[in-house]
Amino acid sequence: MCDFKILHHCEKGYVVQCERCEHIQLAFGTTMMVMDRAEFRNFRNAISELAELHKNEPFPESKSITLPTPCRQVHLVFSPKEAEVFNELLDQASLLLEANEILCTNPKHI
Repeated sequence: MCDFKILHHCEKGYVVQCERCEHIQLAFGTTMMVMDRAEFRNFRNAISELAELHKNEPFPESKSITLPTPCRQVHLVFSPKEAEVFNELLDQASLLLEANEILCTNPKHI
């Protein structure tokens, strides 16, 4: 059973990390994912690139951004505004993860 600590949350979602297994769980809208630190870093980079690429779209509420998943039939879809909010959520969580690593707040790293 996981013992979660909140890394960051907002109205649209959250990012938490299990203090035991160190897996990261993120939820945004109706989607929830569990990943390890490397997967989180890669996912954060992908969302960051998408948010930057679509930040000046003329229709910020249209679901015009797609992100494929490892399952060929499943894609995540976002509006430019959602991508911006999701990117901010992941950025803030990432900053806390990095701070925790620097401070060695996780006993497994001591």
